[in-house]
Amino acid sequence: MAVVILQKGYGGFYLMCIYMNDRAKKKLSPALLKLLKGKTRLQVKTLDDGLQKDIEAALELGAEAYRKRG
Repeated sequence: MAVVILQKGYGGFYLMCIYMNDRAKKKLSPALLKLLKGKTRLQVKTLDDGLQKDIEAALELGAEAYRKRG
């Protein structure tokens, strides 16, 4: 569903529910979309309260997408 990796200078947050799913991708906040590098990787350099809430909402979006698929 999601993976976090620590790299030098940033954290990589891979959100698999947006891969080939434009409807799910459009539900992400503009702040998260600015961090999108590639198809599923969000490159996070600094984490503030607003971004943390956006990530939590994205995780819920992903969980809901997997629940719907069974």
